[in-house]
Amino acid sequence: MVRRVKKVQIGFDVDGVLYPWHERVYDYMTRNYGFRGTLGQLFVDLNNPRRYDPGFIKQIVEKKEFYRGEPYKLVVSFLEELAKDYELHYITARPLQTSVATKAWFKEHKFPYLENVVVVEDSKSKEILERRIAYYIEDRVKHALELKDLTNIILVRKPWNEKIQDQFPCMNSILELGNYLK
Repeated sequence: MVRRVKKVQIGFDVDGVLYPWHERVYDYMTRNYGFRGTLGQLFVDLNNPRRYDPGFIKQIVEKKEFYRGEPYKLVVSFLEELAKDYELHYITARPLQTSVATKAWFKEHKFPYLENVVVVEDSKSKEILERRIAYYIEDRVKHALELKDLTNIILVRKPWNEKIQDQFPCMNSILELGNYLK
């Protein structure tokens, strides 16, 4: 009898990990609204209701143009290699109305494990637990802290997560992931 060994499950956030969503929003804000600060400052400002109205933020987050475009360079080929030894999952917190566009983007760019693309409104905990994710690659503080007791978080360094980088293994890009897998 041949015994099948189940592959280790690795999960990835999308925006800021596989796709430069934040950089696209930054370019949009500098081009259309004259924002002159850094990328990190923009996302601090966007989370400040005294600076930007929550309705404005909702409009920005739902803009379809931010859900098109190329993934970070070499990401897909790296994930194709990783998929030989691991099962990959893509769990992103985006507005639910972006689910179809998100899945189409993964298909267009030929990511491995297309059946494992999930869009959640907010919390990723349920998906992490149900899918038995052993490692989750994240860039946002909120999600890293929410998931730290459920899986092994590996943080992608970004200006908005500097304050927690001492709490997690950190990398500059997922292309460094092999250094962190046991």
